[in-house]
Amino acid sequence: MTTAAIEMRDSIATDLFTMDNYEMLVKLRKYMNKLKAQFTTKEEEKYISKEELLAGIDAGLKEMKMGLGRPARDFLNELRQS
Repeated sequence: MTTAAIEMRDSIATDLFTMDNYEMLVKLRKYMNKLKAQFTTKEEEKYISKEELLAGIDAGLKEMKMGLGRPARDFLNELRQS
């Protein structure tokens, strides 16, 4: 974390500790959760480990063998329709 980022975080923390408006804090919490979800999702989309990739493929193959999947043709037709 850069010095500028640390200073910004400390400034925001100071503002939060001195804030006494409950409604504003509730709105701020909701907004922070939305932002956190956006940034977390973007980071997770960028990187997937080899283990996660292989585990996903393995799980998909096991589902196919158990007959739990659906034909690729049906899936592709659904994608074309949307």
